[in-house]
Amino acid sequence: MKKFANKVVVITGAGSGMGRAYALEFARLGAKLALNDYDSDGLADTVKQVRNISSVALHSAAFDVSERKAMDDFATEVKQRIGAAHVVINNAGIEGAGKPVWTTDAASYQRVMNINL
Repeated sequence: MKKFANKVVVITGAGSGMGRAYALEFARLGAKLALNDYDSDGLADTVKQVRNISSVALHSAAFDVSERKAMDDFATEVKQRIGAAHVVINNAGIEGAGKPVWTTDAASYQRVMNINL
């Protein structure tokens, strides 16, 4: 895909860093945006920055991507409000405890897997 004008781009982890950078660049290219982040303040800041550079259609929702129902609801909302996704950037992720996996407790390990995968 070479042109993104009016294409729907979904970005998780859009509240900061690379997710925010993706959102701003796709907004410049005229894409419709569906943005998510766990951090509602960071997500609101990204939405504000997008609005400062573009008037593209935009849907945002703050929730934890490891919650399956929340992800399913978000997908339904995106399709209803701005259309079916053309691009999905699963950018949300955490690093975990920062220690060897064999020393990581099961709950921490599972949390990383639920978010990152």
